[in-house]
Amino acid sequence: MKIKLIIFSAFVTALVGAMLGVATSEIAKTRFQSAIYQEPQPKYAVVGGITGLLVGAAQESIRQLKKKQDEEDQQANL
Repeated sequence: MKIKLIIFSAFVTALVGAMLGVATSEIAKTRFQSAIYQEPQPKYAVVGGITGLLVGAAQESIRQLKKKQDEEDQQANL
């Protein structure tokens, strides 16, 4: 497996997830003044980034494993 490609994919999707987290926090702003509602951006960005990191790494790993399995199946059929 190509570890560099998995890491790159994970970081790219982590950035996308963090941007989606920031956008979600902007959309979900409330009028409440409680401390829990103050500055939700970092929380949403971290959650989005971690989720993106995990999804990106898993997706690229599955893609590479599928390609490897297809190549092995093709060799076995020859």
